[in-house]
Amino acid sequence: MADVMPRGHGGDGADEPPPGGFGRRGHHEEDQRGKAKNKKLLQANKMGGLVSIPFDRLTTYTLVGDACDMFGREVGIYMWENLAFDKYSYANVSAAEKNAMEQHLRRRFNFEEIERDCERRQLKGGIRSVYMKRYRDRKNMAKKEFVELGKRHDNLETIRDSPPTGMGVKNWRKTIDLFGDPKYIKRCEVNKKNREKQQFANRRGSASYSSWSFKKNVEALETYAHAHTLPDGTFASPLEEENFNLLKEEFERQRTQNNPFLEDEGELGESSAPAISNVQVFEKVLGARRGIYRGLGRKPSLSSASSDVSPHEKEKTRPQFSELSFDVILICSDHVLNILFVKICFS
Repeated sequence: MADVMPRGHGGDGADEPPPGGFGRRGHHEEDQRGKAKNKKLLQANKMGGLVSIPFDRLTTYTLVGDACDMFGREVGIYMWENLAFDKYSYANVSAAEKNAMEQHLRRRFNFEEIERDCERRQLKGGIRSVYMKRYRDRKNMAKKEFVELGKRHDNLETIRDSPPTGMGVKNWRKTIDLFGDPKYIKRCEVNKKNREKQQFANRRGSASYSSWSFKKNVEALETYAHAHTLPDGTFASPLEEENFNLLKEEFERQRTQNNPFLEDEGELGESSAPAISNVQVFEKVLGARRGIYRGLGRKPSLSSASSDVSPHEKEKTRPQFSELSFDVILICSDHVLNILFVKICFS
């Protein structure tokens, strides 16, 4: 590692500014005292077993609701206690470490429901996005700890032997080796400039648009207003207020266009009108962007063919062929489950 003392050099690509760090401790042991606890999850497991995870199936396929909060917190706790943040992205974490984390999560959450679902590739894409985001967030936390320690200590070795609460010394040393890498520092500076250009930041906490909408049972337009207003109820900027008014007008225009007799028909006419696409309205007003529906959240991604089935699932579902027959083959497409029995008999 280059002999570089910690200094602030921007974030590494997270959607929000780096959050606050964990508590401090200085020691040379490898133990992890002061482990965080996911109390809501522990209580949910105690009361009802494995926790089922709901998803936004209309737009983003992200996790939503209280289960989303519990899942994200558990992922963050596990990463902080068991992983080194010495990679640019969670995608570069070793397969062994990823599998170990999934086995831990399987003891808390109902992954089998997801694996049996017709849309499992989209749902697993949503889960993978949680892993990616939590890795960024926790790396930002570690970097803030690194920078704060640099303000109090002139000796790099002292910092290397002073991991934050809950993180082991070995993982901490690997993590700060990355923070001193000139290539990483340059990349952070570029990402910081890119974030400063962002015009549509969510100003109401870490909850996604989809999760907040699910919890409050409100429509996308109201969710957008909540995310872009200050605590006093005023819009954070004239641009955000203008965008809200344009969105409102476009929703009303499409609502009337879909059913020109809406005013005369009342509730019957509204219920029989074609559904308005949130994606079409938001992209028309706010514009399209790669990977993101502005004002709605991330675009859904499919898990790759190689990652669609976990090692745990592969072992459990490996087909057993005999000389007389093939097993039942399940074909699942567009919410339709077709069961095809193939029988091959040898004379």
